Amino acid sequence: MQSQIQEFFRGKSVAERAILARSAGAHLTGPGRPLGDRRAAEELVRHLACDAIEAVREQLSKAVRHSRVLPRDVAMTIARDIDAVACPFLEVTEVFSEEDWQQLVRSISSGARVTVARRPDLSEGLVESLAEVGDAHVAETLIGNVEAPINISAYSAIIVQLGDTPWILDSLVEQRPLPAEVAVMLISKVSEAAREKLAEKYDLNDLTAPVVAEATDCALLRVIQDAEGAQLLEYARSLYRLGELDPSFLMRAIQFGCLEFFEAAMAVRGRIPVDAARKLIRSGGDDAIFRLCKKAGIPQASWKDIQRAVNSAIAAIN
Repeated sequence: MQSQIQEFFRGKSVAERAILARSAGAHLTGPGRPLGDRRAAEELVRHLACDAIEAVREQLSKAVRHSRVLPRDVAMTIARDIDAVACPFLEVTEVFSEEDWQQLVRSISSGARVTVARRPDLSEGLVESLAEVGDAHVAETLIGNVEAPINISAYSAIIVQLGDTPWILDSLVEQRPLPAEVAVMLISKVSEAAREKLAEKYDLNDLTAPVVAEATDCALLRVIQDAEGAQLLEYARSLYRLGELDPSFLMRAIQFGCLEFFEAAMAVRGRIPVDAARKLIRSGGDDAIFRLCKKAGIPQASWKDIQRAVNSAIAAIN
């Protein structure tokens, strides 16, 4: 069969091969084609996918991109071609399995990855892989794709790899409502970069950490100030997972006027319902606050400071 195909193509001009590409694509895309015609069309596209002329391969890519019966080996060849050939195909094809996509995004070009990142039917796993291996343009495309299911792992990969790229951070903040944990990671990343720049510029390695830590806490608390209800609890859980709910941060939260967040944070640390923590804090008296501090694992040296700050905060709102 291969020799017959080669003989068939011998002497065919570029224009003739482009016409054959469109015709073979129609046989693999349209309904009700006889099986014999389909087999012949498969052999034709297999040969055309390796044509030396880019224009022929471009015609083939466009002709077969909506086919649901395209042989996998041909689809893979087209997908791994240069961007002008691969991208129109990758944008709409439905012939690949999840395993195929996972394999492809690790081997295709950056431009082809951007095309894949625009697709409306991405799985969470594929989004994670694109976030891990993609560059800033891929990340920006994912962020702008409202259909893309970006989970915490994907956000984390983007922030870790591209957190020093300001326009990526801007895209994250402007285009999507961010989960609490992601907001925390973003603020921490910005603060980390600020600390490094200060240390490098002024040779203040021993002094910048406390300054930036306080700035980070204040930035987080400004975000938390706008939250309420279940979102406060989400922030508290996220910060707890990240190891940020230490006594100094809890004290700043009270002083910042975030009493409801403090209640949620103590509930998370103490593994009790928020309503129970609120009742202890607001109407249980000093002994109840001390008991809650103990249950939440707060060092005893901080109990008095927290108790005084809580009483001041309650007095201010009554």
